[in-house]
Amino acid sequence: MSDQDYKDTWKGFTKFVLWGTIAVIAILVILALILLWSKNISKMIVGSTKEDLALEKRVSLTPETAKNIIGLGLRVCIEKGYADHLGIQDKEYINIGVEIKNSQQEVLNACDLLIKVNCPSEKEISNLKEKTILIGMLNVSKNKNQINEILKKKLNIFSLELLPRITRAQSMDVLSSQSNLAGYRAV
Repeated sequence: MSDQDYKDTWKGFTKFVLWGTIAVIAILVILALILLWSKNISKMIVGSTKEDLALEKRVSLTPETAKNIIGLGLRVCIEKGYADHLGIQDKEYINIGVEIKNSQQEVLNACDLLIKVNCPSEKEISNLKEKTILIGMLNVSKNKNQINEILKKKLNIFSLELLPRITRAQSMDVLSSQSNLAGYRAV
């Protein structure tokens, strides 16, 4: 192995460790922000609104994930008819303790943390409270106008597609998981 090969290998390993560390730090930052946001975590409300069905059929919150979030002591609210297009009725959410709001506006007014599959629309962003935590695949290079509005509004954002694609963070890597699902669906 030449000195150059050794240096290249070391650089690759260093990048791997660095990105793994960044992934762990990102998770800790999210947890810290959630805890700091509310002195009493049981008062924190996680919300999710319908996606634009012309662009996106997935939902960011299933009854199973909502149950897990409620198990952590958080409250959850969604828009009426949130996952009807997938055959998941509001009753399934209600049975596990999710609050159903009549409109998108009600969800946005109530939530402290909003989870979306894709970047929220400019209308949704304008209706969010300052310092709301926003988590989703925000695609910052494609949605520059929305990102600028988010920054003006002083929202705390976590764009999941920017998590490093490494083995250590693979359980959180939305790009790998969605690629796997697309492969299964194609077969």
